[in-house]
Amino acid sequence: MFDLAAVAVALLSTVVASASPVTPATAPLSRNDDSVVMELAERYAPHVVLQRQPVPCGDGEPFAPSDVGAILGQADVVLRSSTGEVLITAPTDRDLAAAPADSNIDLPGDAGRPGCDFEKRFGRVANSLPTTMYVRLAADPDRPDRIALQYWLYFIYNDWNNIHEGDWEMAQIVFDASTAEQALQTEPIGMAVSQHYGNERSPWADVTRLGDRPVIFAAVGSHAIYYSPHRWFGKSGDTGFGCDDTRGPSDQVDSRIVVMPDVVTPGDGFGWLTFSGRWGQRQASINDSETGPPSTEQWQHPITWMESTGRDAAVTVPELGGVTGFFCAASAAGSKVLNRLLDRPVVTGSILVALMLGVVLLLRRTRWSPVIMQPIATRRSVGQTVRSSWRLLMVNKHSFVPISVLLLAAGGIATLLQILVARVSAVRTFTDVVGRGGGGDAVLGFLIGTVITVPVTVVALGSAMVLTNNLETHDSGWSAIGKVWRSGVLLPLVVLTVTIFLGWIVLPLALFLVACWAVAPSAALVDGSPLGRSLNTSTGLTHGHRLRTLTTAVAAITIAFFTGPFLGTIVLLITNVSFSFVNIIAGIVSAILTPYLAVIIALYHGDLVARQGDAIKEPPLA
Repeated sequence: MFDLAAVAVALLSTVVASASPVTPATAPLSRNDDSVVMELAERYAPHVVLQRQPVPCGDGEPFAPSDVGAILGQADVVLRSSTGEVLITAPTDRDLAAAPADSNIDLPGDAGRPGCDFEKRFGRVANSLPTTMYVRLAADPDRPDRIALQYWLYFIYNDWNNIHEGDWEMAQIVFDASTAEQALQTEPIGMAVSQHYGNERSPWADVTRLGDRPVIFAAVGSHAIYYSPHRWFGKSGDTGFGCDDTRGPSDQVDSRIVVMPDVVTPGDGFGWLTFSGRWGQRQASINDSETGPPSTEQWQHPITWMESTGRDAAVTVPELGGVTGFFCAASAAGSKVLNRLLDRPVVTGSILVALMLGVVLLLRRTRWSPVIMQPIATRRSVGQTVRSSWRLLMVNKHSFVPISVLLLAAGGIATLLQILVARVSAVRTFTDVVGRGGGGDAVLGFLIGTVITVPVTVVALGSAMVLTNNLETHDSGWSAIGKVWRSGVLLPLVVLTVTIFLGWIVLPLALFLVACWAVAPSAALVDGSPLGRSLNTSTGLTHGHRLRTLTTAVAAITIAFFTGPFLGTIVLLITNVSFSFVNIIAGIVSAILTPYLAVIIALYHGDLVARQGDAIKEPPLA
């Protein structure tokens, strides 16, 4: 049977080939000699910096700005109609010029589940595809006194919080001139770079350059362009929702320059400029593919786009702070869940519903009343333990204040130390060379956190356990901090901390060990036993209660260490306050809830001891 749609497109291609030249949808331009535009373009061609990818399909940026020819005439690339029917296999630029407006290019692989398919086929490490920047000198009908030298970058695949085939980004340099010849005689006045649906503008004097050529950084996955290496924050459509990352280590990519014609002639290789369809597989919602450059506002009105939708500075995400990592990780994880839901709604939706039902059943299964604060060693359900621990903490809040102050002081010292160390010229030079986070600020923040914050947190937890067990003697928080060093509680806490960190490497083993050793610190404190015996005691007490112990421990750790960043993130999203402010909020909340974790462990240990005692008292069965 004949493919009528394919025949129609082929006939239309023949008509177009014999027709007059086509002008892409664009603002009128002053006529400029291509050689003059090329001279201008080469003088100011940006150095594009991409995060290094050591091996194919590994961490880093897998795609470089590509030649559109990489996907044209390829046997595994097709042009589809709005109904998904294949119109043409191996489409050429002529085919794209004649394609229906609602058609789309479809690359090999599934855009919703990319795996490593796109990297193997088009990745810069796995292949030697030419890197290219497409250039045009653009006028704005609303601002005839200025022109924009635009550099368009085509990336094969966008792999960020949204995922899709075909990603067009751009940077433009603005001149107080009306022709290329005039621009050659003057210096640029400003620059703008695309960031999702908006842009960041900068005076030319503030742009980092090598000679006349600016240095720009394409974020991993999204390819949003920035002026320096950092992590960047976005919470809207214009800025993107999530964290863009331009930190190193990085590679500088110098691309060949291709000047786009003002008028497209069939067969000149630029038929794709008049393609009004989409540059990738059609998908639902935020993951749908994009249309080409001529459909954008920056193509039509480059100067007004820069002035009306641009921002003067992107928001950097500080390397140290509870909200920082939480927001970036949570937005990425949430986007993955959303993408899976869009791609496989029945399977993913069923899993989410099952998880929510499981949480509801767990919450309904446990008993929440009555609250029992004393004695410590008495039977309680998990719900009672959670409520009783909070009531105990609030009733004795003045006693726990010194422990919270200790935690806040440690966080403040760690942050201050990072700032001071980063200002040392040698360290600043190092982080600038290797890139933010690629051995610079992130490593610095991690080391400071490890050396200061983690040990102080361990001491605070131990002190809170000592205070909980000595509340009847009216101990103060300061007294508990002094006693913790000879209580025997610190070594089991160190073991548990290391075990939790082990979860990043071997999760099943870490979960099993936490289920066994969760109450070892309290056992060491109550019995005065050394490390080995306290671990054995905890293993014995949790026998038959491992799942319950693990559930309680995970819930308590989540409440203690993630509530602060979560609340800080909510404040960050609904207000315009700074990261510094929300990190303070998160720090205060965490300083309150860390002792709460210790109280839960102490009361849960008391519950297990009481259950063991009751079991011993029960007469043996006849």
